[in-house]
Amino acid sequence: DNVFGTAGLKGVWSPLHAHAVARKDRANLYRRLYQAAAEKWVAAGALSHSVTLYAHDPVPREAMFTYGFGLRCVDAIRLLELQALGESRYEFCELAPGEAAAVAALRHGLAEHLRRYPCFLALEPRHEEKAGERGESGGSRIWVLRDGGGIIGYVECQAGGENFLCDAPDMMNICGAYLPEPYRGQGVFAQLLGHLMNALHGEGYLRLGVDFESFNPAGYGFWRKHFVPYTHSVVRRIDGAVSERR
Repeated sequence: DNVFGTAGLKGVWSPLHAHAVARKDRANLYRRLYQAAAEKWVAAGALSHSVTLYAHDPVPREAMFTYGFGLRCVDAIRLLELQALGESRYEFCELAPGEAAAVAALRHGLAEHLRRYPCFLALEPRHEEKAGERGESGGSRIWVLRDGGGIIGYVECQAGGENFLCDAPDMMNICGAYLPEPYRGQGVFAQLLGHLMNALHGEGYLRLGVDFESFNPAGYGFWRKHFVPYTHSVVRRIDGAVSERR
Protein backbone atom coordinates (compact mmCIF):
# COMPACT_ATOMS: atom_id res chain seq x y z
CA ASP A 1 0.00 0.00 0.00
CA ASN A 2 1.02 3.65 -0.65
CA VAL A 3 3.91 2.45 -2.81
CA PHE A 4 6.70 4.98 -3.48
CA GLY A 5 4.98 7.37 -1.08
CA THR A 6 1.88 7.77 -3.27
CA ALA A 7 -1.25 7.72 -1.10
CA GLY A 8 -3.77 5.11 -2.19
CA LEU A 9 -1.44 3.48 -4.75
CA LYS A 10 -1.07 -0.29 -4.38
CA GLY A 11 2.03 -1.91 -5.84
CA VAL A 12 3.75 -5.25 -6.27
CA TRP A 13 7.46 -6.09 -6.41
CA SER A 14 9.12 -9.18 -7.86
CA PRO A 15 12.58 -9.32 -6.24
CA LEU A 16 15.80 -10.67 -7.68
CA HIS A 17 15.27 -14.26 -6.55
CA ALA A 18 11.59 -14.44 -7.57
CA HIS A 19 11.86 -15.08 -11.32
CA ALA A 20 14.00 -17.01 -13.81
CA VAL A 21 13.82 -18.30 -17.37
CA ALA A 22 16.28 -20.90 -18.66
CA ARG A 23 15.12 -21.68 -22.23
CA LYS A 24 16.52 -20.12 -25.40
CA ASP A 25 13.46 -17.98 -26.16
CA ARG A 26 13.87 -16.18 -22.83
CA ALA A 27 12.67 -12.75 -23.99
CA ASN A 28 9.34 -14.11 -25.22
CA LEU A 29 8.89 -16.22 -22.09
CA TYR A 30 9.58 -13.21 -19.87
CA ARG A 31 6.91 -11.26 -21.78
CA ARG A 32 4.42 -14.11 -21.37
CA LEU A 33 5.22 -14.38 -17.65
CA TYR A 34 4.55 -10.69 -17.22
CA GLN A 35 1.33 -10.89 -19.23
CA ALA A 36 -0.01 -13.54 -16.86
CA ALA A 37 1.23 -11.80 -13.73
CA ALA A 38 0.05 -8.34 -14.78
CA GLU A 39 -3.50 -9.59 -15.31
CA LYS A 40 -3.61 -10.85 -11.72
CA TRP A 41 -1.84 -7.81 -10.27
CA VAL A 42 -4.19 -5.28 -11.87
CA ALA A 43 -7.22 -7.37 -10.95
CA ALA A 44 -5.99 -7.19 -7.35
CA GLY A 45 -5.71 -3.40 -7.60
CA ALA A 46 -1.92 -3.19 -7.89
CA LEU A 47 -1.14 -0.50 -10.49
CA SER A 48 2.58 -0.09 -9.76
CA HIS A 49 4.69 -3.03 -10.95
CA SER A 50 8.37 -3.40 -9.98
CA VAL A 51 10.84 -6.09 -11.04
CA THR A 52 14.49 -6.40 -10.00
CA LEU A 53 16.78 -7.83 -12.70
CA TYR A 54 20.46 -8.72 -12.96
CA ALA A 55 22.19 -5.77 -14.61
CA HIS A 56 24.44 -7.97 -16.79
CA ASP A 57 21.47 -9.78 -18.41
CA PRO A 58 19.94 -7.65 -21.20
CA VAL A 59 17.24 -10.15 -22.21
CA PRO A 60 14.72 -9.61 -19.39
CA ARG A 61 15.52 -5.89 -19.34
CA GLU A 62 14.59 -5.55 -23.02
CA ALA A 63 11.49 -7.69 -22.46
CA MET A 64 10.32 -5.42 -19.64
CA PHE A 65 11.22 -2.31 -21.66
CA THR A 66 8.83 -3.34 -24.43
CA TYR A 67 6.05 -3.47 -21.82
CA GLY A 68 6.61 0.06 -20.62
CA PHE A 69 9.06 -0.44 -17.73
CA GLY A 70 11.73 2.12 -16.93
CA LEU A 71 14.82 2.03 -14.72
CA ARG A 72 14.41 3.39 -11.20
CA CYS A 73 16.96 1.84 -8.82
CA VAL A 74 20.43 0.30 -9.15
CA ASP A 75 22.40 -1.96 -6.81
CA ALA A 76 26.17 -1.74 -7.28
CA ILE A 77 29.20 -3.41 -5.69
CA ARG A 78 32.97 -3.16 -5.47
CA LEU A 79 35.87 -5.02 -3.88
CA LEU A 80 37.31 -3.43 -0.77
CA GLU A 81 40.93 -2.60 -1.48
CA LEU A 82 43.29 -0.41 0.53
CA GLN A 83 43.25 3.15 -0.81
CA ALA A 84 46.30 5.42 -0.91
CA LEU A 85 45.15 8.67 0.66
CA GLY A 86 47.23 11.84 0.70
CA GLU A 87 47.19 14.74 3.10
CA SER A 88 43.78 16.28 3.75
CA ARG A 89 42.41 19.24 5.66
CA TYR A 90 39.46 17.10 6.76
CA GLU A 91 39.27 14.74 9.72
CA PHE A 92 37.69 11.31 9.24
CA CYS A 93 36.02 9.44 12.10
CA GLU A 94 33.19 7.05 12.97
CA LEU A 95 30.36 8.29 15.16
CA ALA A 96 29.22 6.38 18.22
CA PRO A 97 25.57 5.19 18.01
CA GLY A 98 24.48 7.89 20.45
CA GLU A 99 25.95 10.58 18.18
CA ALA A 100 23.73 9.84 15.17
CA ALA A 101 21.82 13.09 15.69
CA ALA A 102 24.98 14.98 14.68
CA VAL A 103 24.17 14.32 11.01
CA ALA A 104 20.48 15.28 11.26
CA ALA A 105 21.04 18.42 9.18
CA LEU A 106 22.82 16.41 6.49
CA ARG A 107 20.02 13.84 6.47
CA HIS A 108 17.57 16.69 5.91
CA GLY A 109 19.75 18.02 3.09
CA LEU A 110 19.71 14.60 1.42
CA ALA A 111 15.94 14.33 1.77
CA GLU A 112 15.43 17.78 0.28
CA HIS A 113 17.77 16.94 -2.59
CA LEU A 114 15.76 13.81 -3.40
CA ARG A 115 12.45 15.68 -3.23
CA ARG A 116 13.57 18.28 -5.79
CA TYR A 117 13.81 17.88 -9.57
CA PRO A 118 14.73 15.73 -11.36
CA CYS A 119 14.32 13.09 -8.62
CA PHE A 120 10.84 14.04 -7.30
CA LEU A 121 11.17 11.23 -4.75
CA ALA A 122 8.10 11.08 -2.50
CA LEU A 123 9.67 10.22 0.85
CA GLU A 124 7.41 9.12 3.67
CA PRO A 125 6.80 11.76 6.40
CA ARG A 126 8.95 9.96 8.99
CA HIS A 127 11.80 9.17 6.58
CA GLU A 128 14.44 11.29 8.34
CA GLU A 129 13.22 10.31 11.80
CA LYS A 130 13.42 6.60 10.99
CA ALA A 131 16.92 7.01 9.55
CA GLY A 132 18.01 8.74 12.75
CA GLU A 133 16.51 5.98 14.88
CA ARG A 134 18.39 3.38 12.86
CA GLY A 135 21.71 5.08 13.60
CA GLU A 136 20.97 5.69 17.27
CA SER A 137 19.95 2.07 17.85
CA GLY A 138 23.14 0.70 16.33
CA GLY A 139 21.34 -0.70 13.30
CA SER A 140 23.82 1.15 11.13
CA ARG A 141 27.25 2.75 11.40
CA ILE A 142 28.06 6.34 10.39
CA TRP A 143 31.38 7.80 9.26
CA VAL A 144 31.89 11.54 8.80
CA LEU A 145 34.31 14.18 7.57
CA ARG A 146 34.91 17.14 9.84
CA ASP A 147 36.17 20.56 8.80
CA GLY A 148 37.25 22.65 11.77
CA GLY A 149 35.05 20.64 14.11
CA GLY A 150 31.91 20.82 11.97
CA ILE A 151 30.63 17.78 10.04
CA ILE A 152 30.56 18.43 6.29
CA GLY A 153 29.64 14.99 4.95
CA TYR A 154 28.60 11.53 6.04
CA VAL A 155 28.25 7.97 4.80
CA GLU A 156 26.17 5.33 6.58
CA CYS A 157 26.53 1.55 6.27
CA GLN A 158 24.69 -1.52 7.47
CA ALA A 159 24.82 -5.28 7.15
CA GLY A 160 22.15 -6.45 4.72
CA GLY A 161 20.21 -4.57 2.09
CA GLU A 162 17.36 -4.92 -0.38
CA ASN A 163 18.35 -8.25 -1.96
CA PHE A 164 19.78 -11.55 -0.77
CA LEU A 165 23.28 -10.82 -2.07
CA CYS A 166 23.61 -7.98 0.43
CA ASP A 167 23.43 -10.51 3.27
CA ALA A 168 26.88 -11.96 2.51
CA PRO A 169 28.84 -11.90 5.80
CA ASP A 170 31.89 -10.30 4.16
CA MET A 171 29.87 -7.40 2.70
CA MET A 172 28.77 -4.02 4.03
CA ASN A 173 26.17 -1.83 2.31
CA ILE A 174 25.93 1.95 2.09
CA CYS A 175 22.42 3.02 3.14
CA GLY A 176 22.84 6.80 3.23
CA ALA A 177 25.36 9.43 2.12
CA TYR A 178 25.40 13.17 1.57
CA LEU A 179 27.82 15.99 0.83
CA PRO A 180 26.51 19.58 0.55
CA GLU A 181 26.81 21.20 -2.85
CA PRO A 182 29.65 23.68 -1.98
CA TYR A 183 31.99 20.72 -1.36
CA ARG A 184 31.13 18.74 -4.48
CA GLY A 185 33.36 18.44 -7.51
CA GLN A 186 36.56 18.68 -5.43
CA GLY A 187 37.17 15.02 -4.65
CA VAL A 188 35.95 15.46 -1.08
CA PHE A 189 33.46 12.60 -1.09
CA ALA A 190 36.01 10.37 -2.81
CA GLN A 191 38.20 10.99 0.25
CA LEU A 192 35.36 9.98 2.56
CA LEU A 193 34.75 6.83 0.50
CA GLY A 194 38.46 6.00 0.57
CA HIS A 195 38.63 6.35 4.35
CA LEU A 196 35.52 4.18 4.69
CA MET A 197 36.99 1.48 2.47
CA ASN A 198 40.23 1.40 4.47
CA ALA A 199 38.32 1.18 7.76
CA LEU A 200 36.13 -1.70 6.57
CA HIS A 201 39.07 -3.48 4.93
CA GLY A 202 40.85 -3.36 8.28
CA GLU A 203 37.88 -5.14 9.86
CA GLY A 204 38.06 -7.99 7.34
CA TYR A 205 35.24 -7.00 4.98
CA LEU A 206 35.83 -7.85 1.32
CA ARG A 207 32.99 -6.08 -0.52
CA LEU A 208 31.04 -2.85 -0.33
CA GLY A 209 27.60 -2.35 -1.86
CA VAL A 210 25.34 0.62 -2.51
CA ASP A 211 21.88 1.19 -3.98
CA PHE A 212 20.87 4.44 -5.64
CA GLU A 213 18.16 5.97 -7.80
CA SER A 214 19.01 6.19 -11.49
CA PHE A 215 17.19 9.54 -11.74
CA ASN A 216 19.52 11.19 -9.20
CA PRO A 217 22.21 12.62 -11.54
CA ALA A 218 24.75 13.47 -8.81
CA GLY A 219 24.52 10.06 -7.17
CA TYR A 220 24.27 8.15 -10.46
CA GLY A 221 27.48 9.68 -11.79
CA PHE A 222 29.48 9.19 -8.60
CA TRP A 223 28.41 5.65 -7.74
CA ARG A 224 28.83 4.44 -11.33
CA LYS A 225 32.39 5.80 -11.27
CA HIS A 226 33.38 3.85 -8.16
CA PHE A 227 31.07 0.80 -8.21
CA VAL A 228 29.87 -1.83 -10.70
CA PRO A 229 26.06 -2.20 -11.08
CA TYR A 230 24.72 -5.71 -10.59
CA THR A 231 20.95 -5.14 -10.44
CA HIS A 232 18.48 -2.90 -12.24
CA SER A 233 15.04 -2.41 -10.67
CA VAL A 234 12.49 -1.40 -13.29
CA VAL A 235 9.02 0.02 -12.67
CA ARG A 236 5.79 0.40 -14.65
CA ARG A 237 2.78 2.48 -13.61
CA ILE A 238 -0.57 1.30 -14.99
CA ASP A 239 -3.07 4.01 -15.91
CA GLY A 240 -5.66 4.39 -13.18
CA ALA A 241 -8.53 4.45 -15.66
CA VAL A 242 -7.77 0.83 -16.54
CA SER A 243 -8.53 -0.26 -13.00
CA GLU A 244 -11.67 1.85 -12.87
CA ARG A 245 -13.06 0.16 -16.01
CA ARG A 246 -12.52 -3.35 -14.70
